[in-house]
Amino acid sequence: MQVISSIVSLYSTSYNQIAPGIRAPKAARNTGEKSEPYGTEALAFATRRYLQRDVEFEVESADKAGGFIGSLFVNKTENAALTLVKEGLASIHDYSAEGLSWARQLREAEVGPFNIL
Repeated sequence: MQVISSIVSLYSTSYNQIAPGIRAPKAARNTGEKSEPYGTEALAFATRRYLQRDVEFEVESADKAGGFIGSLFVNKTENAALTLVKEGLASIHDYSAEGLSWARQLREAEVGPFNIL
């Protein structure tokens, strides 16, 4: 596993990151597309919480399109995937959650009071 630490806004660099174990709704990327339910809210939350912050990213693998699959951490403690599930803005993807060391935490987060998906 490789850890990438960066201040994304400083270098104007972005990475296509896929969080293992969860599925978040997609937001429209342009006016011709339609967002999935709660996609706009999930994007707004993630933007406010993670954009232009010091983060660590643990790369587990890469997908066929070149996106990194791995966990994003803020302040070395907050797992972004867990936070999205706790806030009700993502759901568990059972197949990819099976092998995670923090799968139990993911299941506990899903039954939180804000889960709407």
